[in-house]
Amino acid sequence: MKLRFFILVISVIFLISSISAEIIILENPLGTYNLGDIISVPVKITSLSEAGDMFLINLICNSAQAELHRQYITISAGGETEINQPVPLIRSFIGNLTGNCRMRYLFGSEIHLTTEFTVSDQINIDITSPEKDFAPQKEITIEGVAKKKNGDFVNGFVDMEMVQGNQSKNVFASDTVRNGVFTLKFSLPRETASGQYLLDINVYEKDSKGEVTNNGLANYNIFVTHVPTNIEIFVENTQVNPGEIMRTKAILHDQTGQVMGAIATITVLNDKGKTIEQREIATDEFLEVTIPANQLPSEWKIKAESNGLSSESAFDVNAVEKIKTELIDTTLIVTNAGNVPYNKTVLVKIGEQSLNIDVMLDIGESQKYSLSAPDGEYLVDVVVNGKSNVNEGVFLTGKAVGVQER
Repeated sequence: MKLRFFILVISVIFLISSISAEIIILENPLGTYNLGDIISVPVKITSLSEAGDMFLINLICNSAQAELHRQYITISAGGETEINQPVPLIRSFIGNLTGNCRMRYLFGSEIHLTTEFTVSDQINIDITSPEKDFAPQKEITIEGVAKKKNGDFVNGFVDMEMVQGNQSKNVFASDTVRNGVFTLKFSLPRETASGQYLLDINVYEKDSKGEVTNNGLANYNIFVTHVPTNIEIFVENTQVNPGEIMRTKAILHDQTGQVMGAIATITVLNDKGKTIEQREIATDEFLEVTIPANQLPSEWKIKAESNGLSSESAFDVNAVEKIKTELIDTTLIVTNAGNVPYNKTVLVKIGEQSLNIDVMLDIGESQKYSLSAPDGEYLVDVVVNGKSNVNEGVFLTGKAVGVQER
């Protein structure tokens, strides 16, 4: 009977001991923490009776957990003890735990959880540079501000890579980030083609072991502009006859040889150096100039200017032997319509008879010839270079068929 009473008393004492300890969280963690921060949660353990047991601190994030602290603690009856164990949020301590988290405190059978808070490895990047258009070989400056999700400025590093589509363009830049501010300076190779490109910007921090902790990515779109590097003059036909149209245009090339649009000034000069035509015209658009019919054989020049670039080309005005013939009553008129003296034989057919006349005319000069034949109507055909120029029926008079210079 006494033994049973003694066991009951001892059981009651142990029961009281086991339920009398209490964990009191004095200050809950608030808001968001980034890797590298230190969480300090002061707690108080009280007990109505003497107690001794393991005190554990666990970090629980999205159902995963890690033990952060283990300590054996004894408390006298009616006593209390405060513990403020700092918890460094580093990979070697908490592993890969991030997200929505709580701290869990255990002493014996007593368990207490903090309010929920966030552990993040995220860095937010804000690109502050206003410029978007850049030219090859010119220094480019990209500035930005980097903050951790907890609101603190980053002190770390920044890397940049330029890509187009899924391909790297082998343009890189790196620098440090101090108090959240970074500046990247780089230039593009001369042969960088015009177009849209993406800058992949990575900001990160490292721990004492050199392992990346917090990091963030940002994309920044830029446009590489055309840079005029060469102007070309295209002449549709470098051999032009008097009275015909010469067609020419300026072609502007950028840093990769691609054709680019712009305004060019095209000047056409004759063999005397006189400006015949000068016009501002879009590149790759034809300028047309009619060569005077009486222009002597010569070389003409073409000049083109655009965006500080210039070029020069030339074309030839051909030598053209040409006569014009017309028949007025019984008179044949032959005119030199070419741009060189004419000295050839012209065939005149009167009826069934053919007569050759030697024509020697300076540029623009004319000569008249009288046609005769026994009275009657005759078909008169004037053949120049194997081609019929005049073929008409004419009433002629006279004693014999003839062609007489007047």
